[in-house]
Amino acid sequence: MFLSAARRTIGGVASFLVETHVVQGGRGQFTTAVDELRAALREMATLDSQVRHVRSYLVPGDELGCHVVEADSSDAVIRLAKLAGIEVERIVSAIDIDPDRRSE
Repeated sequence: MFLSAARRTIGGVASFLVETHVVQGGRGQFTTAVDELRAALREMATLDSQVRHVRSYLVPGDELGCHVVEADSSDAVIRLAKLAGIEVERIVSAIDIDPDRRSE
């Protein structure tokens, strides 16, 4: 698994993109992975980590599944993926760019 260096954002929470391989025609497999991710989040809620599932995307033409997760550390994201049983290709930090924000 490849993990990029992550930076904390305001409030100590950063955004991460969790990339997975999804075989062609694997929509059901990906839907199950999203369900498992949500179950793992409920399990982690009792721990001291701040983790939130923002959204998941399936890109069938590229056999790519992506989960956007906010967490207090990359270690928390790794724990989440392991708890969910998700085989991760890589985890990278992500930056949210708000299109409604005006340049100053």
